[in-house]
Amino acid sequence: MRLDTIAKIEEFITNALLSSSLIPLGVNVIRLAATQDEEGIARMARSIVVRYTGSSASIEKKVPLVITRTMTFELSHASQSYLSESGHDYAVQMCSAAHQVLTNQVPVNTGAQIVTPLHLTSESFDGLTDSSHYVYTQVWQLEVQELSGLLALDPCVARGNC
Repeated sequence: MRLDTIAKIEEFITNALLSSSLIPLGVNVIRLAATQDEEGIARMARSIVVRYTGSSASIEKKVPLVITRTMTFELSHASQSYLSESGHDYAVQMCSAAHQVLTNQVPVNTGAQIVTPLHLTSESFDGLTDSSHYVYTQVWQLEVQELSGLLALDPCVARGNC
């Protein structure tokens, strides 16, 4: 996998959310690898944080080596309200909008062959923070296929018999 593939997929997700009319105005959509509180994101009234959280790989074919990698991305939806449950409702609205925008999307120009488009695998309520943010987390996955190594034209060369 190319080194910039992860960043390009994160940027694709971020841009898709920013350009959608389903995401309410005033929502800050950002890419962030660290935790929200340490980066000062808690000051934003409404935010969606996009981050890559890891991957798993499986071998599909040994010669040539073909690996299918399942990549996992996390979206943290946070909405703040001091007066009523409107912060909670806003966070749920952001979750629903993200689901409508991202489901079945195939990131382009990532340097990877995507075999399964973006799909939501889980969604959970993380609670109410000290700064009165209602936080939901969505876990999204997609699968990419990687072809490793060069193909030897001669079977003897492939076995190392030169």
